[in-house]
Amino acid sequence: MINPIELRKFRVPGAEVREALKPVPMVWGSLELSQQVNLEALYIARFQHTEIDPRGTYFSTNDVISDGSYSLVAGFGVADEDGNIPNNGVTDGRFIMPRLADQDAKDGGEYGAALRWFSPLLNNTEFGFYYLNYHSRLPIVNFIAGIQGQPPSTARYYVVYPEDIHLYGISFNALLPAGGTALQGEVSYRDNVPLQIEFAEVAMAATHTPTTGGEVASQLGTYNEGEVVQGYKRLEMGQVQLTATHSFGTHNWFNADQFVLLGEVGATKVFNMPAKEELRFEAPGTNLPARDDIAVAGQAIPQQQGGYADEFSWGYRLLGRWGYNNVVEAVNLTMLLAFAHDVQGTTPGPGGNFVENRKALSIGVGGDYMQSWTADINYTRYFDAEAHNPIHDRDFVSLDIKYGF
Repeated sequence: MINPIELRKFRVPGAEVREALKPVPMVWGSLELSQQVNLEALYIARFQHTEIDPRGTYFSTNDVISDGSYSLVAGFGVADEDGNIPNNGVTDGRFIMPRLADQDAKDGGEYGAALRWFSPLLNNTEFGFYYLNYHSRLPIVNFIAGIQGQPPSTARYYVVYPEDIHLYGISFNALLPAGGTALQGEVSYRDNVPLQIEFAEVAMAATHTPTTGGEVASQLGTYNEGEVVQGYKRLEMGQVQLTATHSFGTHNWFNADQFVLLGEVGATKVFNMPAKEELRFEAPGTNLPARDDIAVAGQAIPQQQGGYADEFSWGYRLLGRWGYNNVVEAVNLTMLLAFAHDVQGTTPGPGGNFVENRKALSIGVGGDYMQSWTADINYTRYFDAEAHNPIHDRDFVSLDIKYGF
């Protein structure tokens, strides 16, 4: 939330979270009000945005707004790859819209405060109460309307990072009285959150795409030449997250020297979200118009079959990690098994938490020798929700070897 992320650094085998966080200049202070109460405050001096996977890389799912992208090629599903080959009988329904310069949020104006309360009477539970005013780290796409009656390529688009999102949150961190189980939870509310409107709707508004009956195709209505077609709507969002971690010690299913099991469940709710018939919001894999009465270059455009963002979405994550000490002299082994399941609903973009029925499975083996040499090999599989899971076919194996001194 505070530090933006450079996603490509996450893809490096063995990378740690801190390596992907981009540093930002800020002022932070802490004041101990009592032995149990602590007050913190921060001010971020310069804005930086999250860097998504570059165009053409293995995990890239967007070649329109990533680094190196300079235009949008749209055909709404009617253009063939060889559409420009002469005399082949194929009508080319594609059009190209140039990309304008990004509009970063202003520097400054990002600040927050947190109050932390440690309660010995509640089994040493720590509570947190916090507020943050920040600018969007994730990209939103706006358009500039083209010329009515002219080719759609007279329209333009650009990336913007909306400002002044308000975050309020309450968290807790506790150890259950029986011992061995830790609970963490958070409830947050965000106001003034910019949510990306369905990309096809924004593009059709900018290009004045009509229906076959002559009506305005886009839910956003009509725009004059040069007007900004705002690609987002600000709404309110709530999120709940609960995490439980249990250490089984040496008494476990795997006869390991140690076994830790972690489970997490989370849910996101968008308040007062318009009905999909009124306004649709961006979700992965919704690349076509929702209407069935639109044509480009005389060809009917395929209709999008659902998959749009929902007002409520939830999912869970499971992770197990168990280890064996001194398997061969000073060699220790660690096993890893992780599973992610987005159960119901799709969170609106950008960067929504859940995509309905999306799943991922990771298995791994790691070892260390005298706590100096370490090696890990992991396999990750993405599956289900194929049409709306852009990386469902990007399973991978990673291997890393490290030496610490």
